[in-house]
Amino acid sequence: MSKFFKQPKFLLTIVCLLAVSLSLSGCETLRKKFTRKKKEDEESTVMPILEPIEYPANKESSQEKYTYHYSLWKGWYKDLVAALDDNENDKRVKYLLTETMTQLEEMTKLLKGEKQALLTESMKDWVTIEKEFDAPSALRNTSRIKQKLSSQEKFVRDNFGVKAKLEYISQ
Repeated sequence: MSKFFKQPKFLLTIVCLLAVSLSLSGCETLRKKFTRKKKEDEESTVMPILEPIEYPANKESSQEKYTYHYSLWKGWYKDLVAALDDNENDKRVKYLLTETMTQLEEMTKLLKGEKQALLTESMKDWVTIEKEFDAPSALRNTSRIKQKLSSQEKFVRDNFGVKAKLEYISQ
């Protein structure tokens, strides 16, 4: 061996050069090996051309819609009366009353002629009942409200029930 390899300065220089080169390069190959790579999806590069699907028109008749809204009205009304009987909180009662009135409005949209005007006039009574809930519960006459609701329910049931004539329902 040559005498250069035996000198400590030379060995120290080589060791320092190796240390610097390893620290600069690091364990990049190991890091690459254990790094998760995103999967390349070859199919995503191709954009399929889709033809729009034409859906058939709604085949539900006005009579069926009217019957649907009337049955929803009956359900909301029963819940409203049950909530008043159980002295539930005002928010719940107002919500039930609003939903009941919403179904009546939907029924109004499906009617025509004098029946539509009659139900629109009846809606005013429902609005007055709704305004009674703005008063504090201590000042509210619950039995009178129940009586008004009962008379309005009888009016709607008698004049706008499921057996409402087809001539009053718009096509």
